[in-house]
Amino acid sequence: MFGFFRRRPTCPIPPIPKDWVETRLEWLIEQFGADVFLSRPLVLPNRDILPEKFDDSDEAVRSLLDRICDLMGVESSEIDLRIVKPQGHDLHLVDGGGRASPTGFGGLYQGGPIASKRGRRGGRVSSRSTISLNADELINLIGLIGTMAHELAHHRLLGEGRIRPDAFDHELATDLTAIFHGFGLFLADGTRNWAASYDVWPGTNLKRPEYMTPPMCGYALAHRAWLCNELKPAWASQLSYDVRAAFKQGLRFLRETKDSCLAGLGVSGDA
Repeated sequence: MFGFFRRRPTCPIPPIPKDWVETRLEWLIEQFGADVFLSRPLVLPNRDILPEKFDDSDEAVRSLLDRICDLMGVESSEIDLRIVKPQGHDLHLVDGGGRASPTGFGGLYQGGPIASKRGRRGGRVSSRSTISLNADELINLIGLIGTMAHELAHHRLLGEGRIRPDAFDHELATDLTAIFHGFGLFLADGTRNWAASYDVWPGTNLKRPEYMTPPMCGYALAHRAWLCNELKPAWASQLSYDVRAAFKQGLRFLRETKDSCLAGLGVSGDA
């Protein structure tokens, strides 16, 4: 009886970003395969990924990056690493060789010439790339792993020639690629990115974030749970409050309406 008055579920994000999340997830499945998103376990902030001892030395950071390379499907030999530190009062960041980088960044990706050509059957030739990390990132392992996953996602997209650097959504797509490869719990914790500048969605006057917002992260993760028929995944308890709220709302919306271009893809008949 009381179910009659239950409010119809709604999507936690507006129609335009909703369509973007769904169509980009569909595109990522075409690029990397559905198994990467649906069959691999999510990377959890536990001993499987967090070093037992992390002394923020170059060796420790490199070892962690190599581990994330493996999980992201990147050959670690393709990635050079440099750590940059604030110097003096000039608000410049420089590495040991005196090369400057913008302040306020968590990580920077610099790829070789986009001469990478990806075969239609998945073969690829990747350019050599450099990932630069702000030394301030090293005090927060969760945020550091999220930053590394984001920068390696740049390599999967830009370094492998899958997306153009001038694509309007290339930072958004980079965030989503890291989530797609199992690092959603770490990306969802990257609150510093959500304060970034806003542009507009093409053809509209609606604001578009440069990076994925908490509701967008929650909705993307809701697709993972929905398509895998996970009613109450244990990992959801580790999401921050705002991401978890969007995740729960998104999961209920998807389960009850099936209103997504990915409907029918799931590993169970429920999706």
